[in-house]
Amino acid sequence: AMNAKKQYGIPFSVTWHGSDIHTAPWNSYSDRKKITEIIKSADINYFVSNALCKLSDKLVRTNNKKVLHNGCDRRFIKYNDSERQRLRDEFHVSDKIVLSFAGNLIDIKNVLLLPQIFEIVHKHIANTVLWVFGSGKLKHQMEESSKKLPVVFWGDKSPDKMPDFLNCTNLLLLPSKNEGLPLVLVEALNCGCKAVGSNVGGIKEIIGAENVVNYPSNDFVEKFAEKVIYRLSSNEQTAEFETNDDFSWEHANLIEDSDIKRFI
Repeated sequence: AMNAKKQYGIPFSVTWHGSDIHTAPWNSYSDRKKITEIIKSADINYFVSNALCKLSDKLVRTNNKKVLHNGCDRRFIKYNDSERQRLRDEFHVSDKIVLSFAGNLIDIKNVLLLPQIFEIVHKHIANTVLWVFGSGKLKHQMEESSKKLPVVFWGDKSPDKMPDFLNCTNLLLLPSKNEGLPLVLVEALNCGCKAVGSNVGGIKEIIGAENVVNYPSNDFVEKFAEKVIYRLSSNEQTAEFETNDDFSWEHANLIEDSDIKRFI
């Protein structure tokens, strides 16, 4: 797209989602040089979170940047009480408090800390279980660390099934080392879950400052577990995102349509 603009004058935009800004430029000089060139050349650079946009300023400061959150699939909604209870009965967790993680089982997601965090929570709240959704090279290590804990590894599940699982989940865990805008948090909140995450990337923009834990820190596991225990004992919802249009595709499309018209 950049070369097409140089040769033919065709405008182009770029959407930056996460690792292309928070990881790649800092691990490779050639990547950093090319990404900086693309940002400078684009007519508009969209960033999926304020945090990601701010981080991009460390590469290059330009006036062609805009924050545009991803939208959430409308299948992710909170079911009625009877349907939620039916699903909890089906999954044999009617008398359990369900914690969940959904994502790639890789280092950037900090998944090796999940068994440690859950062990502390489980000691305080005995009827908790942990559901893990996803696959990745760290799965075996996680399984080994979780042998004595009530942890279920579901593997990869299709997006159309995830609303059912999230409607059975009481709280979603996301202890990532870095993020762009983790849409799974929006999906979880829309399904009625609470959430706790690390204070990186756009996580705080979704679940609020009161539900994040600073990372890195020497006592991160303990602080994260404490936050989870507190949130489980609280009657307050994490946030009311059903009314937040920033995380809808309709909002995203309106913004993009208005920008495209500037080029026509």
